[in-house]
Amino acid sequence: MAKNGKPQFTKIVTTSKHLALHWQSRRKTASDVEELTSHETVCPELPRPEFQTAMQAFLPFFLTIIGAPASWKESTKITGVSINKEEDGRRGVVLTASRKCPHGAAPIALNSPHLREQIEDKETGNNFFLAGMDQALDTLCEEAQAYLEGERSQGELFEGAEPKKERGKRGEPEKVSDIMSRSARDKARAD
Repeated sequence: MAKNGKPQFTKIVTTSKHLALHWQSRRKTASDVEELTSHETVCPELPRPEFQTAMQAFLPFFLTIIGAPASWKESTKITGVSINKEEDGRRGVVLTASRKCPHGAAPIALNSPHLREQIEDKETGNNFFLAGMDQALDTLCEEAQAYLEGERSQGELFEGAEPKKERGKRGEPEKVSDIMSRSARDKARAD
């Protein structure tokens, strides 16, 4: 987990059929060595609308980065954000989008070049985040965390209903902390 206790997301992908989240967490082994563990979940449940809004907030950045005309906005959709953390602590991203082809049955997939977060004001140029990308990435990661904690699109059908107190039973979403604890426990058993 990142220092703030949240998962460090490495990839977020949406399709019309599922949402895939990839993240890493840190844990200390019995010998007090810090270990990095990778996790992945693919769920058919749709994310809440705020998640989709956070994902599509990258579209103007993507179109600017690749130099696409404004007319592409209606036929292009962000489908993935790959995130890395560099040795100096800054984040990097590659954005993936799909675009409907005017003369084809299937959309094409497009990737942005890898862009890095600025850590100093003097860092400018084509390899760095555009203004506002860091906030968009923070928002998307918050929405991914909410999804892991069980906030889904369907949950809005029951708005105003009493929240469920028990989680993790069949058919109910688990808390990310429960997933992490189970993963750590399983890892310890394997050691």
